[in-house]
Amino acid sequence: MMIRPRLSARGVSLLLAIAIAFSAGVTATGWMHDERLDTADLALEKAYVLLQASESGAVDIRVQREFDRHIRKALSAIEGARDATAAAAAAADGGKAAPASGTLPK
Repeated sequence: MMIRPRLSARGVSLLLAIAIAFSAGVTATGWMHDERLDTADLALEKAYVLLQASESGAVDIRVQREFDRHIRKALSAIEGARDATAAAAAAADGGKAAPASGTLPK
């Protein structure tokens, strides 16, 4: 049989105060940005990979060039969106942004 130590009301209050102070400190210093920014970045990375893997099918050279041009434009737009997302996260964290598109597969 294990004896469990019981916290007094004062002990519980102290632990709660420490937790609140830590949370407030983390929020005030900007260590935590909205996790949806990370989710958006992952979605953009997935779109980038899917576009890279896309194929135009059996088409003539003119259509293939146009397809490739549009894919390049879309990939470039995704790189810009990832950079902007990283900048927003860094701004929320109180720091300088590191470009996210440098981590994209080429």
